[in-house]
Amino acid sequence: MSDVKLIIDGTEVSVPAGTTVLEAARTLGCDIPTLCHNDELKPYGSCFLCVVQIEGRPNLVPSCTTACLDDMKVTTENEDIKGARK
Repeated sequence: MSDVKLIIDGTEVSVPAGTTVLEAARTLGCDIPTLCHNDELKPYGSCFLCVVQIEGRPNLVPSCTTACLDDMKVTTENEDIKGARK
């Protein structure tokens, strides 16, 4: 399995293909809140609490169900994200 490189909050990270944005962010110590996510279950993405912003996408996406892609630029905290999490 090959690695993918992406940027999360300005920091480049390399993770195995198939890694979710939530998992990648946690390797950097980013604290993305979750409600429905459980490490022992398949990602569900229903609570929308773990949303992040990905450059080039028009809407926020749940980090627990979004797979990392090469050159993806992710923001885990800004005013739009804070508003969506409330």
